[in-house]
Amino acid sequence: MARKKKIENVLLDKEKQIVKYLKDKGIYEDVDDFLVSQVIENIKQIHDAILDIKARGNLVPISSNGLIGMNPSITIYNKALKNYQDLCRKLCLSPHDRQVLKIEVDVDDGF
Repeated sequence: MARKKKIENVLLDKEKQIVKYLKDKGIYEDVDDFLVSQVIENIKQIHDAILDIKARGNLVPISSNGLIGMNPSITIYNKALKNYQDLCRKLCLSPHDRQVLKIEVDVDDGF
């Protein structure tokens, strides 16, 4: 529970940081709030997918008869990453901007 609260706090801080960065660059509009919130949501989905892939692996049981298939979190990760990149482009955040903002998904797995 503490780790979930920690990631929520980190993401809230990151959301505020992105808005401030956009305002400082003079490219922020109120309508960008939705896009910024979606960037944060996709970062959370990427984070959760990484944790699940680390915990369960790339291949997981997909039926009760022992059939093995690709972990659905891999698809979630790929879609969230694509959405994240598309949203950043819409907000005019270049790879350099994302590096300056340190927008990344750090997974603290407790080790």
